[in-house]
Amino acid sequence: MRSSSARTPGKARTRAPAAPRPAGSAWVALGLGLLAVLLYANTFHHEYVLDDDIVARRNALVQQGVAGLPGIFSHGFLYGFNGLDYFYRPLPLASLAIEVELFGNDPRVHHVVNVALFAACVALLYLLLLALLEPPAARLPDRAHAPPRRVALVTALLFAAHPIHTEVVANIKSRDELLGLLFTLLALRLLVAHADTRRPLLLAASLLAYALGVLSKETGLAVLGLVPLTLWFFRTSDLRRIAAVTAAFAIVAGGCLLLRHAVAGDALPEDPAARAINNALAAAGTPGVRLASSVAVLGRYLRLLVLPHPLSYDYSYNQVPLVSPGHWRFLVAVAAHAGLLAVAARGLARKQVVAYAVLFYATTLVLVSNLVVPLGTVMGERLLFTPSVGFCLAAAWLLVALAGRGSRAPWLVPALGVILVLYAARTITRNRDWKDAQHLYTSGVRTAPNSARAWNHYASWRLGRGAALPDGAPERAADLRAAVSGYARALEILPNYSEASFNQGVAYVALGDTAAARACYELTLRADSTQEGALDNLAGILYREGKVAEARRLWLKLLAANPRHAGACGNLGATYLRDGAELSRGGDPRAASAAFRAAAGWFQKAHDLSPDAPEYVRDLVTTYSRLGDEAATRRWMERLREP
Repeated sequence: MRSSSARTPGKARTRAPAAPRPAGSAWVALGLGLLAVLLYANTFHHEYVLDDDIVARRNALVQQGVAGLPGIFSHGFLYGFNGLDYFYRPLPLASLAIEVELFGNDPRVHHVVNVALFAACVALLYLLLLALLEPPAARLPDRAHAPPRRVALVTALLFAAHPIHTEVVANIKSRDELLGLLFTLLALRLLVAHADTRRPLLLAASLLAYALGVLSKETGLAVLGLVPLTLWFFRTSDLRRIAAVTAAFAIVAGGCLLLRHAVAGDALPEDPAARAINNALAAAGTPGVRLASSVAVLGRYLRLLVLPHPLSYDYSYNQVPLVSPGHWRFLVAVAAHAGLLAVAARGLARKQVVAYAVLFYATTLVLVSNLVVPLGTVMGERLLFTPSVGFCLAAAWLLVALAGRGSRAPWLVPALGVILVLYAARTITRNRDWKDAQHLYTSGVRTAPNSARAWNHYASWRLGRGAALPDGAPERAADLRAAVSGYARALEILPNYSEASFNQGVAYVALGDTAAARACYELTLRADSTQEGALDNLAGILYREGKVAEARRLWLKLLAANPRHAGACGNLGATYLRDGAELSRGGDPRAASAAFRAAAGWFQKAHDLSPDAPEYVRDLVTTYSRLGDEAATRRWMERLREP
């Protein structure tokens, strides 16, 4: 028996050169990219929707363009939106800031770039699979059943056409998902090139791509699990070599996590997964229900990958109900995933492509499954973007392998064509739902009728449209009443949904029903005693009803929750100004003077917090005039005249 380590005497040991890529591969990759562009071309004129604003128009750092890049790289993901440092995804924001610098606030530019990035992902996926499946991977035991070039092509076609990707490509905010996958694929492609040539620069480039993927979105960390799998299945059985390369990626992962900790810390100031509206699992009464519900969601993911209908931008409470360990959804999901694990286990030693596809899917899905780390959502189509690569690879290999059996399966080639046409048609039609707020939120209540958040979004869109219309317009009243009804539906699903009850109060104010608005604000405060909008608006109602002391108590409570609320300071000044006027009319000049001075103090605080607001300067002029302080009155009058 020949030893695997035997050498020919007198000859140096050499490594076989990597097989050259066929010249047509680049053209096929380009064609696949163009197909992706065609499928998403109808998003080019879409507007900002959903949470696009938090990373674009309402993100102060992005709005600074190139000048905002230092702040983007030294702060958390949403710092430019809400001033809070959590998450660390600087690359998506940096790309958007550069686009703002070059083209201004034009959503069309952001959408075109998103589509271009998706096209690059499709092309790179094809090239990666060619590198994995063709020589030296020709030794794969199942290669004869599924020619590599066909597998790579069908995988890329399925990935390009799959409707599950519409949320990522059509949503500007999902730039993080696009960049994350692009750098994941690039890291793996460079890793394979390094394995074939042992060139250190290729490994360094792969590590850099990995770091860029993690800096795009934290889920890019999953590459750390893909590295040993990719090497084992397609390049080497040398466990020491695999461990050494994986260790290098682990060092990069550790560095990225340390950077994230230094900039954004380890946890959110308020865990979004703790609120049922964000993640229905927060309402699970027992660990068993939480686990069963999380696994049932994995079953829903598999169904959407096979049959992507209906699709929804939102799966909030209670669109995905909690289930017990005895529920059929949990049992079916367990059975399906047990089958997948069996396939992976059986094919691991044999290095079967379908086993790699299953493990790719599992490795990239586990971080967003709510099984390891609780997320800010129970379910989302965007979370399947990277894992769907594994699904498409498995589906492509099975289809090509069956079709390769000739006359026994003549229907498979046209069947594949039908699948691609159906997927492509669904993608194009689904893109239309992301055109603007009206299309998206209307689709949401249709496809997720049990989601409290979907109804809240829809009602808020109707409220905004109606409030912008002139008083007396019949469309205004219709929109406002529809908003009230939408909020009522949201509260029917989740009675303690404070955002919906507050918004309903705003709608009632627009309709002129102050009593109903007051009831809504009181309901809001029972659910969330520090909700700033409800405290402010309810205090305003009480103030107008002459209940000054009650109003003052609420504004003081608001300031206790948010000491930098300029409006509350100004309103407290107004209460003391009103007291001073009444005391002055009542013949108590000393008490009136004390009230006026208290008013001046609050107006001064309001001005300090919001120096560009002229109303506080006018209030100070009025107050000092009532005090008879001519010098202070003149000083603030001059400030009022300043441009």
